[in-house]
Amino acid sequence: MTIRCQEGHLYSPYLASDIRKKLDRDPHCSKCKVIKYGINYRTIIEEAGWTMEEEYCGNHTPIACVCPNGHSQFKNPSSFLTGSGCSKCSGVLQHSHSGVEQEFAKFGWKIIGRYRDTSTPMECVCPNGHTVKKSLDCLRISPGGCTVCSGQTPIHPLKRRIRRNERVKNVRVWRPLILGRDGYKCVICGSTDGINAHHLNSYHKSISERYDESNGVTLCGRHHGGPFNRIPGSFHMVFGCMNNTKEQFEEYRKIVTEGKVKV
Repeated sequence: MTIRCQEGHLYSPYLASDIRKKLDRDPHCSKCKVIKYGINYRTIIEEAGWTMEEEYCGNHTPIACVCPNGHSQFKNPSSFLTGSGCSKCSGVLQHSHSGVEQEFAKFGWKIIGRYRDTSTPMECVCPNGHTVKKSLDCLRISPGGCTVCSGQTPIHPLKRRIRRNERVKNVRVWRPLILGRDGYKCVICGSTDGINAHHLNSYHKSISERYDESNGVTLCGRHHGGPFNRIPGSFHMVFGCMNNTKEQFEEYRKIVTEGKVKV
């Protein structure tokens, strides 16, 4: 849904509730706020003797400025308002664009965009020729992390919210249902130590059965296991952590009962 503000700007809230909140709180859209805050910020920075070379985009978006002594640099409006001065005047030098280019080049990357600060993503080309956005901090953590090479796609905020709600439903609704049905005991050994609600058909693959009561059983920590609880002989150590089936669980219970697997 797209609505038009009093100044003629078009913007698209996610939900109808967001529209009501926005209209109740402030009749102006985000573009109006940027214009309003940009005028106020320009007045404040010019009174301090600085000069803005770019337009205000947001309180945490670095913009090109010139200090009273003529030093050009990128500076966050929020850092300026908290009393942060010129890094070159104080002797605290920032990364230069050429230095950042050399650091990216060590890992086979090439910078296309302009460097602002260590946390701001900029246009880059990965060693395989894919154009993506990557920050200097992200490069230091994951030098080979190209989203195109790894097959990752950006997640829309609304889809991220839906995914989070699915996880909350799994923990707060389905899990207590399974544990209560089985008396909070492992169906294999009867233990109550570290019990988990285990999906018979995988949570990731069998979407229609995610919250089906017949698709879950209670397992203790020793028999359940997991990617962060790697217990030898546990279900997920024997059959892995993805694309599991009911048949795998029946086979696992059988080999545990016969003593072929020791936990």
